[in-house]
Amino acid sequence: MKKLPTCVYAWTGEAMQPTLHFARLAESSFTSGEAYRLMVVEEKEAERKARRRSLEQNDKMWALLTEISEQTEHCGRHFSPDQWKVLMMHACGHTVQFLPALDNSSFVPYGGRSSHMTKAQMSELIEFIYVWGLEHGVRFQTDKGVMW
Repeated sequence: MKKLPTCVYAWTGEAMQPTLHFARLAESSFTSGEAYRLMVVEEKEAERKARRRSLEQNDKMWALLTEISEQTEHCGRHFSPDQWKVLMMHACGHTVQFLPALDNSSFVPYGGRSSHMTKAQMSELIEFIYVWGLEHGVRFQTDKGVMW
């Protein structure tokens, strides 16, 4: 009997959803006609914290976003690092919703908390930010030999 790879699921508040990295595997597994057993195991707080993004990753992300905000315009406007974070997370595939403001004059971003991201997700986001910045002419401090 062949050993099947483990699928990791996350509770969305409505349903169990396969995590991003295992979505295709889960999709093919559930449509293959085979029977599978789903085991739900409580994750310990220490395990969850160990998977979360590091402070170094957080610092690097904010450094990159600050440089982008100082050097780049989007749609003819300069945005703050916090606004760039929402834009980058959305472009990188992370869920960010925009809720209508109470006065109906604009929209307010909801979600997109990098503190809940795993180390792997944060690495992907940092790489995406870095590549996007280079493609748009941003000169990062690391290009000049300066490290965070």
